[in-house]
Amino acid sequence: MTPLNVADYERLAEAKLDPGAHGYYAGGADDELTLRDNLAAFRRRQLRPRLLVDVEACTTATTVLGQEIELPVLVAPVAFQRVAHPGG
Repeated sequence: MTPLNVADYERLAEAKLDPGAHGYYAGGADDELTLRDNLAAFRRRQLRPRLLVDVEACTTATTVLGQEIELPVLVAPVAFQRVAHPGG
């Protein structure tokens, strides 16, 4: 399966990780209110593709902290990385 969206990646992670590790990464603290609020906030935003628009010269490149990057997707440090992989 080639993942196409975040839900696909979540399913792959659940299948690969042991239940404890998956629960750690997929869950939230206490009653998970902040987790639910964050998910609701993302659901309120929608990407609306524009049809019939010339995209030949489009780029995703940007600058982050003075460093040029081709794609503005970054991963922040996460505690207990070794729960998912021995190389942590």
